[in-house]
Formats: sequence, structure tokens, C-alpha cells
Amino acid sequence: MELKDFIVDFADQFDETDISVIKADTEFHNLDEWSSLVAMGVIAFIKTEYGKTITGKKLCDSGRFVQFSSREINIMEAFNPFSLKKKSILVTGASSGIGKEIAVACSKMGANVFITARREKLLRETLSLMKGEQKNMFPVDLTSEEEIFQLSTLLPKLDGVVHCAGIGYSKLCRQVQSLDIEKVFSVNFNAPVLLQAQLLKQKKMNKSSSIVFIVSNATSTANIGNSIYCASKGALLAYANCLKLEVAPRLIRVNCISPGMVRTSLITHEGLDEDNFKEDESHYLFKRYGNPEDISGLALYLLSDASSWMTGQNIEISGGCPKL
Repeated sequence: MELKDFIVDFADQFDETDISVIKADTEFHNLDEWSSLVAMGVIAFIKTEYGKTITGKKLCDSGRFVQFSSREINIMEAFNPFSLKKKSILVTGASSGIGKEIAVACSKMGANVFITARREKLLRETLSLMKGEQKNMFPVDLTSEEEIFQLSTLLPKLDGVVHCAGIGYSKLCRQVQSLDIEKVFSVNFNAPVLLQAQLLKQKKMNKSSSIVFIVSNATSTANIGNSIYCASKGALLAYANCLKLEVAPRLIRVNCISPGMVRTSLITHEGLDEDNFKEDESHYLFKRYGNPEDISGLALYLLSDASSWMTGQNIEISGGCPKL
């Protein structure tokens, strides 16, 4: 690992300090923004990114980057199977919720991240939170086959895809009409299936890449009024189970994540208030709904080389959600 690369990563730990003021001989203790909190962040960053523990004393004794010997820097290049450096990752539904969190997390792990969603303003907010310079956004309506084709044409070869775009929907079985089915399936099933078809057709998936579908534990947990949503996610799960067979010859992995209730706009749009949430959360073993960051870690694992022998799995992550 070169010193300049480490300095770039180090500079990302500061919110306001411009990278141009940080040089190899900079006494970082003298930076205006340096504090015990930043020091803790640096220690955590080195542990997460390079798998090595640097003590506060070591950090204080060093003072300048040039005082990290080449041996110390090489130690930081330690084995990290969860790194996404040099990987190109596409995340759909990245304007909010789980997709947004996964996109940001991928950028922090060094990936070249491509994000897409319909709402350009929110997509730009996600982009602003992402680390590094290798980040790109494409405002696209994935219910349009033409826009799917155009997006696939613009994308480079990919090492990973996270299909996260989706909508929630509630209606009693006796009230369901064809328009309801079309509305939900066009986003939750048709969009990821048709996008993935184009990525394969245009040869945009690298050998040994990873495909991740965000499904739902609703496929195995019955709820009144949730039939169309459950069916759309169940169909996606069945599709993924077939896809794994077709792409296996190129060592491409296909896995699904099935979250329980996660606090995103997907559930708040259902008209539930905080009292409803608290009552339902009391039935969970961990006494709370999930947060988007609870899901992103699993996505990082499935995108990384750490999961290179894992395919065809549907992993539920639900904080001990009760089965009904």
C-alpha cells in the first residue's frame, strides 16, 4: 500500500478539513479539526478497513504520517475479506431506506458505486453522503424497459448488484384488482428481473460477481392485507432460486436478504403511528424494528469475497421477528 493512498483514506475521517492540507509530513495533531473523537474514528477506521489495531498511544507518538514506517503501512494492508476496493457495484432503490444505506456503506468499503432510483433529488442526497470519488448516479424509472436498456448500456462491467428498489402495498384479498397487482409487481418483481436480464444479455456481469436481492421475511410470515406484497417478494425469491443455476458456470453468486420490519418510508407510508410501532416491536426478541444499517452489513458480506462459496441462500435478518 502506498502512503498517498493511506493519506486519502485517512482524510476521509475528517468532515471539514480539505485533503489538500494533509501531506506526508503534516503534524495531524495540529489540524484544527483534530480531537479525541477524530482520533477514535481513525482507530476504528484502521481496524475496519485494514483489520489492524492501532492504539491511542501509537497514534499520539507518531504525530506525522512519515513516522509510520513502511512496515507499519504494510501491516495496514492486512487481509480484509470484506473489502470492496476495485469492485464496481450497482445499487437500485438507493434514494432512501435500505438501498441508500447499502450504497453509502459500499462506498466506505472502497467500491466504485453506481446508484439508481426515480427521485433525482433524493438520489443526489445519497450521493453526497458517499465516500470517495468513484460514485455515479442514474435517475431511472425501472418500470420502463426502455430506461432499463439505457441504464444497462451506460454501466461498466459489474462485480455486484443489489436489487433494492421496491414498494409496500396493503389491500385485503377480497379488494384486490388487476391494477393493484400490476402496480406492485411492476416494481417489486418485473423491474429487478428485467434489469438483471439486460445486465446478463449485455454481458455486464463479471465472472465471480455477486447478485443480491432484497426480498422480505413477508414471504414466510402472513399478515392481513399484505397478500400482493408478499406474493411479489415470493415471486422474486423463486426467480432468484432459478437464476443461481443459470449463472453458476461463471461462478456468479445469487443470494437474497429477507429483512423483518425496518424503519423506512416503506412502512411509515402504511399509515401506522408510533403507538402501532411500539406495540408490534414489543413482540420482537430485541424489542425493536431494524434500521437500514442493520441490513447493510449483510449486503457487504454478500458482495465481498468473504462469501465466495455462498449462493442460492435466502438469509432472514429480523431481530427475532415472531412467526405468525
